[in-house]
Amino acid sequence: MFWRTPSYENWVLSSLSYVELTLFYSYATRLLALRNEAVTALADLARVSRGSLRIGTVESTGLYLLPRLVHDFHVQYPSIKIEVVSDHSEKLLQELKERRIDVALLAHLPEGDELESRLIMRDRLVLIVSPRHRLAGEKSIRVRELGAESIIVEETSCSLHDPVVEAFQRFQTPLNVRVESATIETIKKMVAADMGVGCVPLMCVREELARKELLAVEAEGLRDERSLWLVRRRSEAHSHTSEAFMEVIASSADALLQREQVQAEKETGDDTANLKN
Repeated sequence: MFWRTPSYENWVLSSLSYVELTLFYSYATRLLALRNEAVTALADLARVSRGSLRIGTVESTGLYLLPRLVHDFHVQYPSIKIEVVSDHSEKLLQELKERRIDVALLAHLPEGDELESRLIMRDRLVLIVSPRHRLAGEKSIRVRELGAESIIVEETSCSLHDPVVEAFQRFQTPLNVRVESATIETIKKMVAADMGVGCVPLMCVREELARKELLAVEAEGLRDERSLWLVRRRSEAHSHTSEAFMEVIASSADALLQREQVQAEKETGDDTANLKN
């Protein structure tokens, strides 16, 4: 606080030159602007701390990506209530447009001007086999070599189903589906139990690959690249919690993309070393 009296203020101001008064006015207006900005920020923070957020997600992102994002968000906003809605992409888009959810994590970039998106990370499909499978020692194979294999896939409405079917059709190879409508966790457990082979996103199986419980084999035509997006309605009236979530996730996404680049360079280096050996 400044100590001042009306007579003192008048004496100080009257003794200043025009240049000095202009400089004084400039700093005074900046101080007032900072004060107003601080008041607004504190009010927004109070509103955010009492809010809630509904997040829609597909199975893969809900299990293997969302927990990390929610953790980053709760570090800054621990009092926000998070409600997670898990469904297929098309249903989530519909709920987003109908304002039943605030944001959605999707494995594809939706079309339409009514939505805005933020890239979170990139991923790809990998063929997984058990360590005892005949293909376990192979670095890469052709889809035609899977014609006699039992394939475990997700149901037709899942985004992971069509790339597998299309790859087998493209190489004119019979697709012997042993189990359909399996979740990613079910696919991994069945593959580990030698019931067949499966295709899952790489991010969903990194831990099993690290522990050598499952092995990944490069399959020609099955390396389907996927981009994971955070999507919300295009609007100027987003909730404070939604705005806060987007800001925090933007920072998390940058870290994920950098980590992904490092991992890709490491895998490229490993492949080069294997070729030399």
